Amino acid sequence: WSSVAACQGIVKNAMVSRLMRGQKTELGTEGGDEYRVRLSLRKDVAEVFLDTSGDGLHKRGYRKTAGLAPLKETLAAAMADFGRIRRDSIMQDPFCGSGTLVIESAMKALNIAPGLNRRFAAEQYAFLPAGSF
Repeated sequence: WSSVAACQGIVKNAMVSRLMRGQKTELGTEGGDEYRVRLSLRKDVAEVFLDTSGDGLHKRGYRKTAGLAPLKETLAAAMADFGRIRRDSIMQDPFCGSGTLVIESAMKALNIAPGLNRRFAAEQYAFLPAGSF
């Protein structure tokens, strides 16, 4: 049980089998709504979680198509806090690459909550009423 892929396959097969029994069907199909599931194995205990967040929480929602930034948004926000960025601050980043530090500093100066525009996977769940979020 040390292979991640083997564990994923076993969990997926078990979940599909159980769902097929619950739906009283003998044919499992791929496709339809997507629900990410996380598995945690510790000693002899397995826990299965429904991932309601989706993408990592460090992704704030303002970088749609860019690749990996060398600086995570959460670290940039912490640097802006440490630098005491306020509305009247002057902030410079002469080595600006992806702009993460500048963006997070501007959001801090404008008092915009981190992740305000971020979307969560659970917002798309078919079993939750529209407008829950």
